Amino acid sequence: MTPLVCYNKGMQSEETPSSPTTVHLPPRVVQRLAGWIGEIVVIDCSHPYVAIGTLRQVGEDFLELVDADMHDLRDSTTSRENYLVKVVRHGLFPNRQMLVFRMEHVVGISPLAEVIAQ
Repeated sequence: MTPLVCYNKGMQSEETPSSPTTVHLPPRVVQRLAGWIGEIVVIDCSHPYVAIGTLRQVGEDFLELVDADMHDLRDSTTSRENYLVKVVRHGLFPNRQMLVFRMEHVVGISPLAEVIAQ
């Protein structure tokens, strides 16, 4: 399993794999995601991370968030779903000014407004 690589103000938080797999989104998907620019989005990662922040840029192989919270689910007993409900109810507390995700680590992305908090 390759580590999640996210960038904070240009500095890598983890080591880059020697031969990363690059995932390229079709232009229609990039265009759809670009419609969410300026919105707060949730990124579910293939690793035990979830990120929430304002979508600033979408590329065919990356997503960029600003004013983001990068949450490592291993550091908490809270489930992914409970963490998202907490953010919906109490607001986002950013711990990163900027994050850039490679698409191969993204399982799903949705606007925070789409999270069902029951």
